[in-house]
Parts: sequence; structure tokens; C-alpha cells
Amino acid sequence: MRDDIDTRVRLAESVETPRRTLARLARDASPKVRWKVAQNIHTPSDTLLSLVDDVNVYVVLRVAENLHTPDSALESLSLHPDPRVREAATRHPRITSELLERLTFDSDERIRGLAWTRPGLSAAKLTQGALNSDAQIRGWVAENPSSTPEVLNLLSTDPEREILSAVYNHFHATPEIRAKAMLCLTLEHEF
Repeated sequence: MRDDIDTRVRLAESVETPRRTLARLARDASPKVRWKVAQNIHTPSDTLLSLVDDVNVYVVLRVAENLHTPDSALESLSLHPDPRVREAATRHPRITSELLERLTFDSDERIRGLAWTRPGLSAAKLTQGALNSDAQIRGWVAENPSSTPEVLNLLSTDPEREILSAVYNHFHATPEIRAKAMLCLTLEHEF
């Protein structure tokens, strides 16, 4: 393998590069090379795991975004000090309900909102959110595609107009739930 960085970058990003070569490139001194390894969908799981603790946040971010990142790495990534990494972990299609529930308490508001609106939150957690005194949390629950008719019914008489609108427009809202939300929207408008 030649020492020039362009060659190493091309190897790191190629889906035809052998797995052993990708593993070796994951230890490269150049963050750009490690970044391309972390981004490569053919990078082996154990190599991705080795990059979870990389010193370069952009490398770690690419691990969090890789669809083949092992589930065991998502927990670590969801605790990363950089909010961009935690956000990418929250967006990962295989994030577990348990991790999403923990992320509803994240220190970063964007990540909390993303966690509350991601499919996969348990019905119990969504019910808890629907009963929360914080209107922002109730609004996120109203937007969650996993919110059941039972959860939406709890929100169908909410005092917040935006929440009522989200409940009314939710695809799981029954005609009865829509009628309750519309009545509340109409009554609010009259006063």
C-alpha cells in the first residue's frame, strides 16, 4: 500500500476493499482515512467498534451514522459527550426502545425532541409523556408516529392549540378523537 493519503482514502471508501485492509486503515494516523473507514458499509462490526472511541469526533459521528454499526455500539454512542454523535445514534434505525427512553432525558433539547418523536418508544413511555405537565413533551408525543389512539385520546383535550392540531392530523386518530380535538380547537377559537 502506497503512503499517499489519497490512495488510503480511496481504499477506505471502496466497497471492494478487503475487510482486513479496512481494519488496518481504521488505525491510520489520518482522521480522513479513519472517517472513510467508519463510513464504509462493508467495514466489519469489530472494526466499527474499535472506532467508537476514536479521538476525532467526525470519525465517531460516521460510526453512529453507519447502518451496520453493531447494536452494542449504539449504547456507547448514545452517551457520547458530543451532541452530534448522540443525535446520530438517536436517528439510527436500530436504536432500541430502552435507549430512546433514556434519550428523552438528554441534556440537549434537540435530542430529547428527536427521542420523543421517534417510532419505537413504548406505549407506557408515550402515555407518560402525554400526561406530562410540559407542553413541549406533550407536543412531541402528539407527533410520534407510534402514538396509539389511547395516547392520542389523552391529548385530545389538551389546552395547547398546536398539540390539538397534531392530534387531529395524526393518522392513528379515530373519528371520535378528531371530533374531541376539533371541539377543543373550536371552543378555544371562540374565546
